[in-house]
This record gives sequence, structure tokens and C-alpha cells, in this order.
Amino acid sequence: MTFKILHITDLHLNPLTQIPQSRSEDYHEHVRKEWTSFAEVAKIEKADVICISGDIFHLKNPRRYVSEDVLYYNELFDLLPCPVLLIPGNHDMQASAYENINKNSPFRLFQKAGHPNLRDISFDNVVFPASIDHEVNQSNTDFMVAIYGLPYFPIHEYMIRARQFNEKIGELDYGEEFPNLKICLGHCDALPQDDIPLHWDYVAYKHLMDELYNVDVLLLGHIHQSFPVWTQTNETTGRTQMVSKPWSFGRVVRDYFTSTEVLEHQHIPSYAVIEIQCHGTPSITAQNTLENKMLTVDIKYKQLPFFVPFEQAFLRESLIKQIDDSRKVSSFIAKLKEEFGTVDDAFTIANPGDFLTKFDLQDLITKAKLETYVDPVAVRNLIQHYLETG
Repeated sequence: MTFKILHITDLHLNPLTQIPQSRSEDYHEHVRKEWTSFAEVAKIEKADVICISGDIFHLKNPRRYVSEDVLYYNELFDLLPCPVLLIPGNHDMQASAYENINKNSPFRLFQKAGHPNLRDISFDNVVFPASIDHEVNQSNTDFMVAIYGLPYFPIHEYMIRARQFNEKIGELDYGEEFPNLKICLGHCDALPQDDIPLHWDYVAYKHLMDELYNVDVLLLGHIHQSFPVWTQTNETTGRTQMVSKPWSFGRVVRDYFTSTEVLEHQHIPSYAVIEIQCHGTPSITAQNTLENKMLTVDIKYKQLPFFVPFEQAFLRESLIKQIDDSRKVSSFIAKLKEEFGTVDDAFTIANPGDFLTKFDLQDLITKAKLETYVDPVAVRNLIQHYLETG
């Protein structure tokens, strides 16, 4: 018996009237072809469910998306052959703030369109196969899989939310549908290295999974780079934990800020296949462990069968200019953090747009003109871009 999940993340879909920075004029055609390729994969893989770990949309300003955009992307999701579970990422919410999720955000507009196959599982869960109106591809009634969602927050708040959500997971009453495996969608600044300083802009997988000790598998988004499937034996429960982080589906300019020589060859839109197999009828002990280890989880990353090569997807000269502009803005923001003494923000807000919203735009332009730039108009345009897109 097998239950199969496809995991993708960070789509970064733009309005139909918008061509993203440094992308070719065929951007929307490219996205449609890549998405169609993924839909075909979902059919071939016979996926039971698709999980998307945030950043469905790219621009945080909801006024940039109109009804035609929402309907168009609704049609793209019609191509998928199974239910889709998702959570909002920072780009799906104004100012990257979850409290703004209901303020006409692109994500909420998309939800209001009422696609029957989509479900936001933020701070919620779905137990498969019994609790959703979907005929799974195989008879899986001998084991249950619960899927939860923990949307984006700045990393230090995310750790607090993770601890609280983990307690909620442990206290849930599932009745007769007690899950044999618990999976969570996440969107945060987490990296696989274990030696990350505690007061930094990122957190180590180990620290995050130690907080989420009731979770067996974390399907992660936010950072676009792929990392090998991560595993550990949790010290609290003794259970094996895993983290899935394939390359992001969407490719944006900021993916190339560190290097255009490496990522242009490595960043291939990808997805993860999470295959859960039951080799018999498992029984649950009082400690919620599987006797005889009859349940196995296998995670593999696969690239899309069709994706647009870097040379066709991006305009190289424009990309190099954007990288140069970004370095200037990043340097300017670093000076602002030092100038205004916002040491806490320096540790908790890695997103330039979110940081800049804390200040008066004219003050920023004046300071930028005096300390960093000559042309205040260029500064205004750069800052305004960060405020809109993050």
C-alpha cells in the first residue's frame, strides 16, 4: 500500500500584465509550459495530494492583481489531478505579515475564487485518506497520514509559533483516525547547517525540528535553493524526522544575487516525491510509535521534465544590473540598521522591503543621497521596488 505526495514550493506567480525583472518577454508562456509539465508529472506519478509550501504569488501589493489574474491561475490549477494543500508565504501577504492575510492579499483573492481542489491548512490539518472527499489512488485505509500547515513568520516568531503549534498537534483528538505519520508544510528562514548562531537571520533545521518534535516530515519553502533530504532521530521522541527542500518552482532575480555562474546551471525547477509505504497492518502503541517499523517514507527530488533554460528565461545584462542595484540597497540597509540602532530588526527581518516599511520614504531618500547615492530618483525607484516585492 502506498500514499504519494508531491511537494513544490515558491511559485512566485506574477500578474499577467507584469513581466518580472530581468525575465524574457515570454515569461508567462514559460510559466504555463512548466506548470503543464508539472501537472502531467502529477498524473504519471499518480499523486494522492500536492503540497505547496508558500509564495504562490510574487508581488505583495494586492492592487497589482486583478480578477483576470486570479481566474487565469485558477484555470492552471484545474490541470492538477488531485487535491492541493497549501500555506501562504511572505510574498502572499502585505508586508509579509500574517495579520494582513485577510486584507485583500493576492492569496486571499485566490482563495475567494473558490477552487474546489485547494485548501489553506494554516494552523490546521487534514487526515488522509478518510477526511477529505477524494478517492485516493490506492486502498490506504490501513494507515493514516495527517498534514498540517505553519505559514510564514519572521524566524524568531516562527520558532515560538512552532513550539505552540507542536503542542497543539500533540493535543489534537483524532478519534479513530489517529495518524501513523505527521507531515507539516512550513515557510521560514531555515538551513540544514547545525552551527548557525542563535541570534541570526536563520535557524538550523535541527533547532526547528526539535521544536516540532511531534512532526515526522517537514515540507519546507521560502529559501529557493535545494538541500539534500535532511534526517535526524529526535531526542524527545526517538522517532526519525525528515525535511524536504527541493529547488523552488519559480525563479526570481534574487536567486542570482550571490552568483550568476553557479545558479544558472543548478537552479532547475524541481519537485519532491514523498512516497509512504505500508508493508502490512501497523499497530499503534501508547507512545504513538509503529510496531515492527512497517511504515517507510522515501523522499526523492526530481526536476521538471520541461523547464526553460536560464539563457532563454533571463536577460543576462539586465540581471547583472539588478544584482548590482541589489548590492547597493543591501549595503544601504545595513547602514540604516546601524544608524538607527535597530539591532533587533537586524536579527529578525531579513527581508529588505519589510525593514524599509518602518521608515519614512523621504528620510530614506535623503539619507541615501547623502551617504550612498548621487541620484535620489534612482534611490526612490529601488526602495519602492523593495517595498512592493520584498
